[in-house]
Amino acid sequence: MLDYDGKIVVKGSKAASELSFGLLAVGHYRLESTSKTSTHKVGDLLTTVSVVAPLKAPVGDGPVCLKAQLAFRFYRKNLSYTPEDAAHMIALAGVSYVQEALVWRLAGIEKIVDRNVKACAEAGLNVFVTPSSTPEKFQHPKTFGRPVKKFSKDLRDFYHHLQAVASKFPDNVKAWEIRGEPEGNGGYFLPHEMAAGNKVASLALKSINKNYLIGQGFHSDGYDYLEDELDNHVSDYIDLWFMHAHSNNYHLKKHIDDYAKRLSILGPVWGSEVSYGYYPFLTKDKVTTEVSIKDEKVMAQDICRFYARSIMSHESKAFYFRFFTHSQVKGKMWGMVRNSDLTTRPQYNAMAAASRLL
Repeated sequence: MLDYDGKIVVKGSKAASELSFGLLAVGHYRLESTSKTSTHKVGDLLTTVSVVAPLKAPVGDGPVCLKAQLAFRFYRKNLSYTPEDAAHMIALAGVSYVQEALVWRLAGIEKIVDRNVKACAEAGLNVFVTPSSTPEKFQHPKTFGRPVKKFSKDLRDFYHHLQAVASKFPDNVKAWEIRGEPEGNGGYFLPHEMAAGNKVASLALKSINKNYLIGQGFHSDGYDYLEDELDNHVSDYIDLWFMHAHSNNYHLKKHIDDYAKRLSILGPVWGSEVSYGYYPFLTKDKVTTEVSIKDEKVMAQDICRFYARSIMSHESKAFYFRFFTHSQVKGKMWGMVRNSDLTTRPQYNAMAAASRLL
């Protein structure tokens, strides 16, 4: 077993399940194979161990938040872990809020989201929900752009469906992002369409819980779109502004500073999907996505810079992208746990350290 710096802390020839680690110090550890077998080469990663310090006080409403999107993972069958396992791990890291995706394009997703939100409630996590698509029965015809992303063809259907969904959620659901990235790949909405959807959603959700926070998401450079939407008086229905941004430290801070200055008179800004960018993964198999040990360490260091920058850049909360591993066909990868078994990368420890310091 190796610590974060590559120093051997435990060595033995027994099976991993039979090794005794003793009392490990706070940190991240890699258990590697020391002999060649039918399934492993010498040096192959067998599992990881994360040891975090106890929380000295309740997390409460802190700034350390996480884009968890449990729905995308638990839509899959035959996983070796449960939503309760994932929620417990996230809470142990000291996270205050998680984001959940209400992916209506996936059949049966509402029951899955109901369980995920309940698991988060039991773990003491606050949740904000993003309805990221439209139920098929309410969609526009297939010839109408991207009907899965557009709002219902009759906004009254959207209103009543949101009411029905929200009425089932426990009190830990605090906020809603009606659509993320509406002006780009996430939506293809015209500003007046997005304004109308926000108004309907706000009226529907606040009829269920007047304390819900309703927000609008944007890319970091969506200023012109924002100004067009404000011309439709959407700010009368919005409590929060969400921003997505993935870039290096300098450009990210500039985007957030500019964005926050434009919105400061309207309400608080949450960075609902923010990172310092992706890392290249080593394998072609998206299921077993791995990055180099060197990049894992840089990703962990990014967490510290990430929250220090967020506090200095006017964000009320910052949602790190992402809990589960997310990879794209161009070789881009994000994520602090492995999808196969929830084993951790060093970012998990870095987030736990940040939450205990802030």
